[in-house]
Amino acid sequence: MKVVSWNVRGLGSKQKRRLIKHSCRRSNPDVICLQETKVRQFSDSLMESIWKSKDVRWTALHASGSFGGILVAWNSSRWSLIDTWSGTYSVSVILHDALSDFRYLVSSVHGPNSEDSRKDFWVELSASRLCFSDPTCLVGDFNMIRFVEEKSHGNKVSPAMGAFSAWIDDQDLVDLPLLGARFTWTNGRASPILSRLDRFLLSPEWLDYFSFISQSALPITTSDHCPILLSAEETNLGPKPFRFDSWVKIDSFRQIVADWWGDFKVEGFAGYKLCFKFKLLKEKIKRWKLQHLLKRQLDLDVITSQLQKIDAGIEASETSLDILSTRIQLIQSLSSRILEDEISWKLKSRVKWLKEGDKNTKFFHSITNMHARYNKISSIVVNEVRVKDKNAIVEAASDHFSSLLKGNNRDGLGLDDLHLEAVSVKEASLLELPFSEEVKLVTLGGDKAPGPDGFPISFFRLF
Repeated sequence: MKVVSWNVRGLGSKQKRRLIKHSCRRSNPDVICLQETKVRQFSDSLMESIWKSKDVRWTALHASGSFGGILVAWNSSRWSLIDTWSGTYSVSVILHDALSDFRYLVSSVHGPNSEDSRKDFWVELSASRLCFSDPTCLVGDFNMIRFVEEKSHGNKVSPAMGAFSAWIDDQDLVDLPLLGARFTWTNGRASPILSRLDRFLLSPEWLDYFSFISQSALPITTSDHCPILLSAEETNLGPKPFRFDSWVKIDSFRQIVADWWGDFKVEGFAGYKLCFKFKLLKEKIKRWKLQHLLKRQLDLDVITSQLQKIDAGIEASETSLDILSTRIQLIQSLSSRILEDEISWKLKSRVKWLKEGDKNTKFFHSITNMHARYNKISSIVVNEVRVKDKNAIVEAASDHFSSLLKGNNRDGLGLDDLHLEAVSVKEASLLELPFSEEVKLVTLGGDKAPGPDGFPISFFRLF
């Protein structure tokens, strides 16, 4: 999913509309939010001149004379309009995607320049947050900065900056870092003043829903503001590492693994047979995992449906000891399956200080998404050129490590110039003592994998 915001400084010029349409085609947004359109009345022909296709719907706050104007337009082939609301400084829409069942609020804002009007601005935005409980995305030209670093030659903290940051904290919004640029506006002079006036502010639900989400600056082709892009898409850079997860806690899984291991027939020396069996086992577990996850979700749906029917009967005075006993068994089954899901998210989040069964699935989910955003490779620099294309990133990384590992120059490697101290006879004898299995297994956490094969200590303890 992509959202583009841009203070375009008017849509009267055909050349400017062509540049905006070209930018839309390149970034391919689902939603665009334009500020200072300076348009009194939008029409189908005007929208076709700036949107990438004919599948478009929009709502707008029309300009007053040659000032102002806000537009929100979206891809109507994917998103359907649920509700809309307009104020003095903003236009808000609630959109719904039937495919993913994701529903959210987008507010395109254009903040005032005067201190006297900013109080009304904050009241209006706060009111829109109170009226709608959906995941919220506030975006646009706020006409103010939060920190001194967001303005070139800035060296003084103003009351407006403090009020802006306080309002964001009070509304529990997240201000993502801007990628690709430090500033979004310039006055265009020989010694320019630069500021970051444009930004996306998101409610925490966005970060829970999307694993990878970022805002970045796009090239300035027209206007004195650069467009900014919110990208909430999963980047697939190739196969993901094997994770054993929490399957050892499922009783039937132990016998399944034992049967698989006994069925593997591998020839060769002991080390080779062990490594190859682990490789075969990983493929078996991956296929079983997909089937098990599907079955677990189906079981959850069936159990939930049965509980709803029983509760409806209890409300209608249709109850007995057998029905109450069945309800208790269903709740136990539901709790068991929910615990499996919680343990899986706990392992993915790599949080050590919370215990299983504390019902912290939402917390683990948030931590996992935070790690995913931190580890995401959105671009790399190749020969002093920044590369953002997914396929180009994969190719550049592959070429780099291939040349690194296949290089013929071995002059830099060797032990001739190293002066190493020899161990004593007593120390050498200690090195040859047999390992204590108890020490090896207890010193690592049960859900930690000591090697690259992905099998945790709990697996070796059990099998």
